[in-house]
Amino acid sequence: MNASQKDIGAYIKPALSIAPVSTDASADVNGAGVDRLGHYGAVIVCTTGSVSGAPSAQSAVFQLEESSDNSTFTAVSSATITITAINTSSRLDVDLSARKRYLRVVCTDATALTGGSSPEILVTASIVLGGADTLPAT
Repeated sequence: MNASQKDIGAYIKPALSIAPVSTDASADVNGAGVDRLGHYGAVIVCTTGSVSGAPSAQSAVFQLEESSDNSTFTAVSSATITITAINTSSRLDVDLSARKRYLRVVCTDATALTGGSSPEILVTASIVLGGADTLPAT
């Protein structure tokens, strides 16, 4: 296949790390590991959805983590996204040339929900891989 500038799908490989889930921010929400073998760049896309329990303020904190074995993960420095509004997406570009093979996103317990009655926030995160060794990206 010859990739063209009009065929963006040939250049990227999207992967869901955190499936949409409501969290009360009492514990980390660990995303699934994503194998980035053969890819040298990524965009991390994190999204908040609606809230329940009527909090007066919210802040969702997402952290990119890496692993060589897809079981023991450590935080990637300077790879954090904080979203303070509902129904909002934010992205972070990441150079993967020095990163380990597996990546995941964690919605950390630094996420805060202020006030309300048993408040929760809907969160999700994807890793969009690019810079593939071969095209189309798989």
